[in-house]
This record gives sequence, C-alpha cells and structure tokens, in this order.
Amino acid sequence: MTEPRSKTADGPRCPGCGGDALTDVFAARNQPVHVGIFGATAAEARALPVGDVRLAWCGRCGLIHNRAFEPEKLSYRPGYEVALHHSATFREYLDRLVERLTERFELRGCRAVEIGCGDGYFLRTLAERAGVRGVGVDPTVDREDEEEVGAGSMTRIRGYFDDAVAARLAREPVDFVCCLSVFEHVPRPAAILRAVRTLAASRGAGVYFDVFNARQAFERGEVWSVHYEQCNLFGLDSLAAVFRHAGFDVTDAGLCYADGQYAFVEAVAPPDGGPPAIPPAEPAARSTEPAALPPAVASFAERYDARRAEWEARLADWRARGRTAAFWGAAGKGVTFLNSVPLAEPEAGVIRRVVDSNRNKQGRFLPGAGHPIVAPEALRDAPPDAVVISNALYEREIRRQAASLGLNCEFFVA
Repeated sequence: MTEPRSKTADGPRCPGCGGDALTDVFAARNQPVHVGIFGATAAEARALPVGDVRLAWCGRCGLIHNRAFEPEKLSYRPGYEVALHHSATFREYLDRLVERLTERFELRGCRAVEIGCGDGYFLRTLAERAGVRGVGVDPTVDREDEEEVGAGSMTRIRGYFDDAVAARLAREPVDFVCCLSVFEHVPRPAAILRAVRTLAASRGAGVYFDVFNARQAFERGEVWSVHYEQCNLFGLDSLAAVFRHAGFDVTDAGLCYADGQYAFVEAVAPPDGGPPAIPPAEPAARSTEPAALPPAVASFAERYDARRAEWEARLADWRARGRTAAFWGAAGKGVTFLNSVPLAEPEAGVIRRVVDSNRNKQGRFLPGAGHPIVAPEALRDAPPDAVVISNALYEREIRRQAASLGLNCEFFVA
C-alpha cells in the first residue's frame, strides 16, 4: 500500500490519467471507511469513521474513482483483516495463480516483492513452492520478521510502499514485483507505479498487479461492490491504461478468478533512462472528445436503488412474519449491504448475526452496523429461517457448510 495523501487543489482530475472529462455516476453517504477494521463491541463498531462515496467516470481512460474520498480518514494498521484465503474456493484460486506466475516469470529462487502482503499468505506460498526470497510491505502486518520457508524465505516490513521504500529494496536485485487486490485502495496510482519503476527498472523485473474487476461488477449489477476504501475502481481497459500512462510496457492483460472477478496486468518497466512516469500532479491535456458513458455505468445508481428497495420490502415482510436471518460474509459486500439497507440493522430484529469463516473476525462486530460476527457453528444453537449470502461466488461452499451443520433454511444472495 502507499501512504494516503491529501487531495490537491488542482480541481477535479482523474487520478489515473489526469484527464478532466469526468461524469458523476453514483453517490452514497456515511459508508464505513474500512471494511477490514472491526469493533471490539457493537458500540465501538458503530463509532468507526464513515465517509461519503461520489463516483465519477473518466471519459479519457475509463477509470471510476471516488471524488469525495478523503485519504486522511484511512488508518491501515495491524488488526485490519480482509484475507480471503480462509475460503477453500479462494485458496484453490491462489494455488493456481502461484503455479502460473512461477512458470510465467521463472520465479524459482528469485527475489520477489509483494506490495500489500497482508498476513503474508501468498508470499509464503511462493516461498514454499518456488523457493522465492520474498519481501512483503504492508502497514497492517502484525510484526516485522524474517523467516525461512521451505527453500525460500519471507521478510515482512510494516509500512507503506513509496519511493523511499522502493529505493531501499532496490539495493538488492529484485526479479519480480506483485500487488494483489490492493491497487484499487491507492489514492494516487501514478505515485505507486513510479515507485515500482524505481524498484523494477534496473533488472527489467516482471510486474504483476490484479484488482477487483469493478467494470464487470457494474455490468452484472453487483450493487454492493462499492466500498469507500476502494477509491479507484478499475476495469481491464482502465487498469492497462494507467500502466501505459505511467510508462510501463504492458506484456499481458486479462481477467481471472471466477469468470472475471479480477482484472490483471503483467508489465515490464523500461530500462533506466526510459521515459519517466507522468507525475500525478501533472494534468493531461483536456479531453475534447470523451468516450461515451457505458450503459452499465450510467444505470448503476438506478439499479442500486431498486435492489435496496427490494431488500427493504423482503426484510419488512420477514419481520412482520417473525422470521429471522443470518448474513453470511463479513467482507466488503456484506459491510456495504448491511450499512445500506436500513432494515438490515441489528435493531430491526431480522438479521441479528453475521457469519464468517475467518477466525480473526469472529467475536468482533461489523463496522458501522454493529452486527456480532460468529463462526458458522454458532448457527446450530439458534438456526435462522434464512441465510443471506453476501457473494454469489461462495454460494456453493456456504451451502455445503450449512448442510454439514444440519441447517434447514432458505438461501438468498444479497
């Protein structure tokens, strides 16, 4: 991750390309600033900071960003928890990704840097299977350490990835730089790419970034996919455009995980002396012929309102009939849903608990709404009439878990 910076006074500009052909497409108020910071009590969870979302689409590069974003509200720190590898479905994906990247970039025995390494699961897997000497940088790591892992090793550094950290890491040869599902959280993407170039250019290191594929989420009407801390929402085209704008040679780009849940870019930094990355403060030329606003983006706010009204009506019916529900998934989509649908709040008496398989979330309380987060096994004692699933990708896995617990209830995807 890179350190949050305050907004400049240059006027409304795209943080990816500097263009000014911006169109507002969606707004939501008082959303939790972080989807990965939880309260020790319900009161503490409700007191966590909130912010407004005002999404704008760039007609020059296609990037969607939050114009109301206030970076100073962010507080990435130890205890932040968004790891998905507690899901068997996601672990299978990561296993395949490790295999692909190891072969694609010839990673065996190399030195690799991961930006936003979290608890180090991905980097540790690379070290175990490819003998990688890995270095992870993240402000949320619980401790700075170095450990031998199989034939490789893993070092974790607590902090933001910036020019200074890049220069420090570049003192030793770096063969590979990766960043998984973090780039969309970076307020100034051009700045982090400039730092990556510093790190990668001397040896022509391979670069792999992936992000949540927001463009597909818009097209599929996944209305709970907008989160405050994801200040830049990419599609495949806009992700590749940001890299090219920063002076990288994009060698491959595509979609991955569950039929395109993520977009990825593989790139190479030009050798030292190549064209410099465009500084984030330098505006691009005014866009005289902006691209047409995509229909899925233009209609997103309308579909969001319709889905929220649909769920309000369903929850009102359940409450009138005395039915109870559990919500399964304390990740981003769950946080947005439970903070956007008024009758989903615990006080309404319908959705009283949130289930999550991540033990680091269990016993905590959901940011904003304040629902208690419990283990799946907790549903045995008080079975709900319905289970609302936050993300359709995990429906099959959740249904299997529910069946193993002997639950007999209806299932709905939020």
